[in-house]
Amino acid sequence: FPNTQAELVHQRAGYGFLGNLVRMTKPIKSRYYLRKCLNSEKAAYLLSKPIDLVMRLHSRENYYRRSKILSGEIVSTFDSRFDELWARASSRYVLIGERESGYLNWRYTSSPHQNYSIFALAQKGSGTLIGYIVFYLTANKVHIADLLALDLDDTLDCLLSEFLLFQQEKGVESVSIVYLGSEVLTRRLEEYRFSVRDNGAKVIVYADPDSPLLADVCDKDNWYILEGDKDL
Repeated sequence: FPNTQAELVHQRAGYGFLGNLVRMTKPIKSRYYLRKCLNSEKAAYLLSKPIDLVMRLHSRENYYRRSKILSGEIVSTFDSRFDELWARASSRYVLIGERESGYLNWRYTSSPHQNYSIFALAQKGSGTLIGYIVFYLTANKVHIADLLALDLDDTLDCLLSEFLLFQQEKGVESVSIVYLGSEVLTRRLEEYRFSVRDNGAKVIVYADPDSPLLADVCDKDNWYILEGDKDL
């Protein structure tokens, strides 16, 4: 994740451009956006009611049939269940950063830079995790720092739906995520009415030209990079 000056140095050393981190945002409450456009608290309040209703009618999570065997909860720390999830899920991603409990606790639970929360989705009874989302709030806006699901199909649907319904109940204004990687996750987020807001940091990579891994490393679709993977 180089700054402008460092990028030139890295290019000379043989690094190649992988892509830009992209921020995708899903509005939950329209009042904040209307207030900025109309410059009127009263008008924003009145117009937000029908607009919020329309947004809910077009939100995939509101048509999700909650599972009788899954439960979402806020947990305070990363325990051995997260190691078990990592052992099961890691092989399903081509290039992904470390996500064992020791690292996660260091990166998020013990972070002096941000107050992170952990939303975990687990099977009732056994407590087995099938996914989690690490997030933080700024001015009633939710920012997803890390997300790991057992797969990017049905499990991801359950995780996103439960998390978004949880945030609806909290009355947050929006949920956003920063991502670079396979279009599979991007398309799934778009189904949940996330849209691209801006491009963030550049990501560059290096692999020896003679390495058999060169093509894999230089293909952004093989990567899974979220905000929590950025340099501290």
